[in-house]
Amino acid sequence: MTERPEGVLPDEVIRDPKSDAELLFVTLRPDLERPALEGFLRGLSQAVAGLTGGEGADRAASACVGLGKRFLDRAEAVPVGLTQLPAVTQGELLDVDIVIYVMCREEWRLADFRRGLASLGAGVITSVVVQRGFQRPDGRELGGFLDGLRNARDDRDAVVFVDRDRDPSEPAAAEGGTYMVTMRIPQDLAGWAALTEADQEEVMGRRKSDGSRLDVPAGTAVADEGEIASGCPLASHVAKAGPRGEHRDRVKIFRRGVPFIELRPDGSLDAGLQFVSFQASMEQFLTISDEWMSNADFPEPGTGADALFARRFATVTHTGFFFVPAPAEFIGSQFLVAHPVEDRCLGRIAIRKKLVDSSGSPIRGERGGFSFQLLGPAGNPAGEPFTTDSTGRALSPVVPVGDTYTVREVTTRPGFDPSPDQPVALDRRRIQIEVINKATVPNPGYGR
Repeated sequence: MTERPEGVLPDEVIRDPKSDAELLFVTLRPDLERPALEGFLRGLSQAVAGLTGGEGADRAASACVGLGKRFLDRAEAVPVGLTQLPAVTQGELLDVDIVIYVMCREEWRLADFRRGLASLGAGVITSVVVQRGFQRPDGRELGGFLDGLRNARDDRDAVVFVDRDRDPSEPAAAEGGTYMVTMRIPQDLAGWAALTEADQEEVMGRRKSDGSRLDVPAGTAVADEGEIASGCPLASHVAKAGPRGEHRDRVKIFRRGVPFIELRPDGSLDAGLQFVSFQASMEQFLTISDEWMSNADFPEPGTGADALFARRFATVTHTGFFFVPAPAEFIGSQFLVAHPVEDRCLGRIAIRKKLVDSSGSPIRGERGGFSFQLLGPAGNPAGEPFTTDSTGRALSPVVPVGDTYTVREVTTRPGFDPSPDQPVALDRRRIQIEVINKATVPNPGYGR
């Protein structure tokens, strides 16, 4: 199995509430020649290793390095989720080469790292933006609510890291890495404090005391929550960012953000969340942010956007999209060389679902619940049926490479025409196909 990048999943430093956070967004000279670029990356790799070295109590810092599209435009391969940057509907895009996300429990070590970065980047770096944060030992965000209640836990590897068996469209260089999204989200703490606790709970969709959802009895564990029912406002943060259901439950990200509190020059407060998430595909993040949270017609027409943002208790000012590669010779080295196409005996077919209207234009709607059956060369079923999640993805069972299979849609969601059979010549280990369904009604929506 490919080695995973460090500084992504929690370790002893990240878990330590005494560790503070720093995000360094680095832009490099656009005319940097390959030898100079590689020299900088080798030096950065050594600097990060020096910062994060040690074991147990002697280890003072944990860090990961993400590559932005500006950097990857220089590379031989690009992760599919960054071939074209997603649209940023709120705030500004952080279009930089590199982000370094550090958690550190000894400030002097981080100071030494900054000094080393300045020396290493002389004549190479054109700008650095620094954003800082801290951790709270009570597990609550600045508004007072318990945070991270539904964060990915038992299945973190599958949620976070690229596995090309699950996503064959990814280049070999992306194997074992992870997509990283950062957002700076200031919060209106004064406006929030002016609300009653009951009003705050209506916006969040959870009780402030124990974090239980409003439509279930107080004290109900998150693991025991079912689909959202009456009693929890459909535009609440939990209903928009964490809707439940068979297909939606499979759409997860791993969040590892930190709050920040700073003073502006006029003495006013600048406070909020340094949002950071890790996920195996950009669809995971975009389904939550675009299909659910900011979509006024999810889960029902006229629901409105996420109340936390629609009422401006939280606002996104900056967003960055990055890819954190698996360990290699030096940071990002696997993206600077061409990789041969793999050829193995067994393979899989991956589905990516697309929904269109009668004219063929893409539309929003629930992409989970479309089921497929592979048929072998003789027309017999090849493995068990497989079903899309709400990102529109589904992965076939493992079947022999070298045969031609038929992908048959056996379950179609109401409001859509079934897609026709698709023959697929599985001539390599991983093949991805797009399956399109045309709507038969004007707005199929997100019915369960």
